Amino acid sequence: NKEFRMAVGDFAYNFPAGLIDPGESLEEAAKRELWEETGLTLEKIDEVLPISFSAVGITNEKSCCVIGTASGEFAPSTSDEEEIEAAWYDKEQVRELLKGSSFAARTQAYCWWWAKQD
Repeated sequence: NKEFRMAVGDFAYNFPAGLIDPGESLEEAAKRELWEETGLTLEKIDEVLPISFSAVGITNEKSCCVIGTASGEFAPSTSDEEEIEAAWYDKEQVRELLKGSSFAARTQAYCWWWAKQD
């Protein structure tokens, strides 16, 4: 996702993300957030990484990465409070974005690793 982030006053690339609602499982939250931000359906969860700190130097906030397979067509975000542009990117496009676009740190690391794979 390319999304406007108020904290930096600009767009940054980030994976779909959000909070777990009361009574919701991690898997349910991942499915809901993906759909709300992209219009895609999370078909299969391949792996759930262990919980980690989001920004260990400034907050004790924790997050968890869900890796899976999605399907469907992109749709605008369902939120009136978020400005999100969802799209697929191939490895060459990601390599170009990494040269000068703003990223969330975790997203940047995953994208760098993926774009390096043959």
